[in-house]
Amino acid sequence: MITLTEKPILLCGMMGSGKTTIARILARRLNCPWSDLDRIIEKRKGRTIPELFDTEGETYFRQLEREELERVLNEPPSIIALGGGALQSQEVVNHVRNTGWLIFLDAPQSVLLERLGRKTGRPLTDSLNKDELRQKIDTLFAQREGFYRQAHITIPVGQLTPFEIAEQIEEQIDTMTR
Repeated sequence: MITLTEKPILLCGMMGSGKTTIARILARRLNCPWSDLDRIIEKRKGRTIPELFDTEGETYFRQLEREELERVLNEPPSIIALGGGALQSQEVVNHVRNTGWLIFLDAPQSVLLERLGRKTGRPLTDSLNKDELRQKIDTLFAQREGFYRQAHITIPVGQLTPFEIAEQIEEQIDTMTR
Protein backbone atom coordinates (compact mmCIF):
# COMPACT_ATOMS: atom_id res chain seq x y z
CA MET A 1 0.00 0.00 0.00
CA ILE A 2 1.24 3.50 -0.80
CA THR A 3 2.12 6.07 1.82
CA LEU A 4 2.70 9.77 1.59
CA THR A 5 6.03 9.78 3.38
CA GLU A 6 7.91 10.73 0.25
CA LYS A 7 5.82 13.06 -1.89
CA PRO A 8 2.31 14.47 -2.30
CA ILE A 9 -0.41 13.39 -4.70
CA LEU A 10 -1.70 16.26 -6.84
CA LEU A 11 -4.93 15.91 -8.79
CA CYS A 12 -5.30 17.95 -11.96
CA GLY A 13 -7.98 18.22 -14.61
CA MET A 14 -10.75 20.43 -15.86
CA MET A 15 -13.13 22.12 -13.46
CA GLY A 16 -15.89 19.63 -12.80
CA SER A 17 -13.68 16.56 -13.22
CA GLY A 18 -14.03 15.58 -9.56
CA LYS A 19 -10.67 16.59 -8.12
CA THR A 20 -12.01 17.70 -4.72
CA THR A 21 -14.26 14.65 -4.31
CA ILE A 22 -11.46 12.26 -5.25
CA ALA A 23 -8.95 14.04 -2.98
CA ARG A 24 -11.31 13.63 -0.02
CA ILE A 25 -11.93 9.93 -0.72
CA LEU A 26 -8.28 9.16 -1.40
CA ALA A 27 -7.22 10.91 1.79
CA ARG A 28 -9.70 8.84 3.77
CA ARG A 29 -8.40 5.63 2.15
CA LEU A 30 -4.77 6.55 2.87
CA ASN A 31 -5.46 8.14 6.27
CA CYS A 32 -3.70 11.36 5.36
CA PRO A 33 -4.51 15.07 5.04
CA TRP A 34 -5.90 16.64 1.90
CA SER A 35 -6.56 20.15 0.66
CA ASP A 36 -8.19 22.00 -2.19
CA LEU A 37 -6.05 24.78 -3.64
CA ASP A 38 -9.08 26.98 -4.38
CA ARG A 39 -10.34 26.68 -0.77
CA ILE A 40 -6.86 27.53 0.54
CA ILE A 41 -6.84 30.71 -1.57
CA GLU A 42 -10.35 31.65 -0.44
CA LYS A 43 -9.44 31.18 3.20
CA ARG A 44 -6.20 33.13 2.91
CA LYS A 45 -7.82 36.04 1.05
CA GLY A 46 -11.18 36.01 2.84
CA ARG A 47 -13.02 36.10 -0.49
CA THR A 48 -14.49 33.56 -2.86
CA ILE A 49 -12.84 32.66 -6.15
CA PRO A 50 -15.61 34.46 -8.12
CA GLU A 51 -15.08 37.58 -5.98
CA LEU A 52 -11.34 37.47 -6.62
CA PHE A 53 -11.93 37.10 -10.36
CA ASP A 54 -14.44 39.96 -10.35
CA THR A 55 -12.40 42.41 -8.28
CA GLU A 56 -8.81 41.50 -9.09
CA GLY A 57 -8.99 39.63 -12.41
CA GLU A 58 -7.77 36.27 -13.62
CA THR A 59 -4.09 37.30 -13.86
CA TYR A 60 -4.05 38.22 -10.16
CA PHE A 61 -5.82 34.98 -9.26
CA ARG A 62 -3.37 32.84 -11.27
CA GLN A 63 -0.44 34.48 -9.46
CA LEU A 64 -2.07 33.74 -6.10
CA GLU A 65 -2.70 30.18 -7.24
CA ARG A 66 0.94 29.74 -8.18
CA GLU A 67 2.15 31.14 -4.84
CA GLU A 68 -0.19 28.91 -2.83
CA LEU A 69 0.78 25.87 -4.87
CA GLU A 70 4.43 26.53 -4.10
CA ARG A 71 3.61 26.90 -0.42
CA VAL A 72 1.64 23.61 -0.17
CA LEU A 73 4.38 21.77 -2.06
CA ASN A 74 6.80 22.81 0.70
CA GLU A 75 4.56 21.40 3.44
CA PRO A 76 4.47 17.75 4.56
CA PRO A 77 3.10 15.44 1.84
CA SER A 78 -0.67 15.34 1.41
CA ILE A 79 -3.28 15.04 -1.30
CA ILE A 80 -3.96 18.28 -3.15
CA ALA A 81 -6.83 19.06 -5.51
CA LEU A 82 -5.48 21.66 -7.93
CA GLY A 83 -7.62 24.26 -9.64
CA GLY A 84 -8.39 23.55 -13.29
CA GLY A 85 -5.93 26.21 -14.46
CA ALA A 86 -3.23 25.67 -11.84
CA LEU A 87 -0.87 24.04 -14.36
CA GLN A 88 -0.39 27.35 -16.11
CA SER A 89 3.10 26.90 -17.54
CA GLN A 90 5.68 24.25 -18.35
CA GLU A 91 7.72 25.48 -15.40
CA VAL A 92 4.84 24.79 -13.00
CA VAL A 93 4.19 21.36 -14.54
CA ASN A 94 7.87 20.40 -14.25
CA HIS A 95 8.00 21.53 -10.62
CA VAL A 96 4.82 19.64 -9.70
CA ARG A 97 5.99 16.47 -11.48
CA ASN A 98 9.36 16.60 -9.73
CA THR A 99 7.80 17.25 -6.33
CA GLY A 100 4.82 14.88 -6.29
CA TRP A 101 2.63 12.40 -8.10
CA LEU A 102 0.62 14.30 -10.71
CA ILE A 103 -2.68 12.58 -11.51
CA PHE A 104 -4.88 13.75 -14.42
CA LEU A 105 -8.62 13.13 -13.98
CA ASP A 106 -9.69 13.01 -17.62
CA ALA A 107 -13.43 13.71 -17.79
CA PRO A 108 -15.28 13.65 -21.10
CA GLN A 109 -17.01 16.79 -22.32
CA SER A 110 -20.46 15.30 -21.63
CA VAL A 111 -19.64 14.86 -17.94
CA LEU A 112 -18.17 18.35 -17.68
CA LEU A 113 -21.20 19.88 -19.41
CA GLU A 114 -23.57 18.16 -17.00
CA ARG A 115 -21.61 19.11 -13.89
CA LEU A 116 -20.72 22.66 -14.90
CA GLY A 117 -24.25 23.34 -16.13
CA ARG A 118 -25.37 23.35 -12.49
CA LYS A 119 -23.98 26.89 -11.87
CA THR A 120 -21.71 26.09 -8.97
CA GLY A 121 -19.80 29.34 -8.43
CA ARG A 122 -17.19 28.92 -11.14
CA PRO A 123 -16.32 32.35 -12.53
CA LEU A 124 -15.27 31.13 -15.97
CA THR A 125 -18.52 29.26 -16.70
CA ASP A 126 -21.45 30.24 -14.49
CA SER A 127 -22.78 32.99 -16.76
CA LEU A 128 -22.74 30.83 -19.91
CA ASN A 129 -25.60 29.11 -21.70
CA LYS A 130 -25.17 25.49 -22.82
CA ASP A 131 -23.63 26.30 -26.23
CA GLU A 132 -21.27 28.88 -24.73
CA LEU A 133 -20.35 26.41 -21.98
CA ARG A 134 -19.51 23.71 -24.54
CA GLN A 135 -17.29 26.17 -26.42
CA LYS A 136 -15.61 27.35 -23.21
CA ILE A 137 -14.86 23.77 -22.14
CA ASP A 138 -13.37 23.05 -25.58
CA THR A 139 -11.26 26.22 -25.50
CA LEU A 140 -9.96 25.72 -21.96
CA PHE A 141 -9.21 22.05 -22.56
CA ALA A 142 -7.31 22.89 -25.75
CA GLN A 143 -5.19 25.38 -23.76
CA ARG A 144 -4.56 23.02 -20.84
CA GLU A 145 -4.48 19.53 -22.33
CA GLY A 146 -0.75 19.57 -23.06
CA PHE A 147 -0.05 20.28 -19.38
CA TYR A 148 -2.58 17.72 -18.11
CA ARG A 149 -1.23 14.97 -20.37
CA GLN A 150 2.18 15.21 -18.70
CA ALA A 151 0.76 13.68 -15.52
CA HIS A 152 2.36 10.54 -14.17
CA ILE A 153 -1.04 8.83 -14.26
CA THR A 154 -4.19 9.54 -16.29
CA ILE A 155 -7.52 8.21 -15.07
CA PRO A 156 -10.52 8.36 -17.43
CA VAL A 157 -13.32 9.35 -15.05
CA GLY A 158 -16.42 9.20 -17.24
CA GLN A 159 -17.67 5.72 -16.33
CA LEU A 160 -16.10 5.22 -12.90
CA THR A 161 -17.43 6.01 -9.44
CA PRO A 162 -15.32 8.30 -7.24
CA PHE A 163 -14.39 5.28 -5.10
CA GLU A 164 -13.22 3.34 -8.17
CA ILE A 165 -11.15 6.33 -9.29
CA ALA A 166 -9.47 6.60 -5.87
CA GLU A 167 -8.78 2.88 -5.91
CA GLN A 168 -7.19 3.09 -9.38
CA ILE A 169 -4.96 5.97 -8.31
CA GLU A 170 -3.82 4.05 -5.26
CA GLU A 171 -3.14 0.89 -7.27
CA GLN A 172 -1.25 2.68 -10.04
CA ILE A 173 0.99 4.63 -7.66
CA ASP A 174 1.63 1.45 -5.70
CA THR A 175 2.64 -0.34 -8.92
CA MET A 176 4.95 2.52 -9.93
CA THR A 177 6.71 2.59 -6.57
CA ARG A 178 7.53 -1.13 -6.37
